[in-house]
Amino acid sequence: MTKVEYMLKKDMIKLVEDVVIEAHNELLDELGKTRRSTLDAKMSRGFGIDSLGLVTLVITVEEKLDISLEEYLADVRNCYYVQDFINTVEKAYMEQKNSFK
Repeated sequence: MTKVEYMLKKDMIKLVEDVVIEAHNELLDELGKTRRSTLDAKMSRGFGIDSLGLVTLVITVEEKLDISLEEYLADVRNCYYVQDFINTVEKAYMEQKNSFK
């Protein structure tokens, strides 16, 4: 991987991270929670992630990144931390945007 490719990949990863954190914070706001999303936040009810919250988060991220997470739903359901979800979204994003496989 060239230095330019490395920098582009790094920017894409940062974009995915920012979108997921923003989407999670929006969900927390809608639920009236004062907590803020972090990479080590648990994907739990306390952080707005019940079954409906997870669906909302997935749809929001799909729309913001123009990707589909349908093939990754089993992985999404197994995410314990927000970082785990970000890793899954990064994989989907990279594969669907045909970048740096």
